Amino acid sequence: MFSFKKTDPNKITEKDRIQKEAQQVHDEAIGHAQDCLGNEDFRKYKESYELAEKLVIKELIELDILETDPTRYGFRCKDIVAKLRHLGTLLRQVESDAGKKL
Repeated sequence: MFSFKKTDPNKITEKDRIQKEAQQVHDEAIGHAQDCLGNEDFRKYKESYELAEKLVIKELIELDILETDPTRYGFRCKDIVAKLRHLGTLLRQVESDAGKKL
């Protein structure tokens, strides 16, 4: 059978405290991410990323034109796409974090 007990007021207070603390830390993290976007070093990183992205795409196009072996083509494509993904991970993560709202 179900039994309904009164909620301990200390547990409710602790829950509220944890929620408020989590919200505060979340808001601070978003603020730091937004600060990163305005940072000169991050701006330089973004410019470098955009240039690298263009060059990696050119590399992929050249591979498509020149490579005739389908196995080597597949492995090289996978490597190039992984390189592109790794280059942009930080950029996308910070931009994503900077835009999060609850």
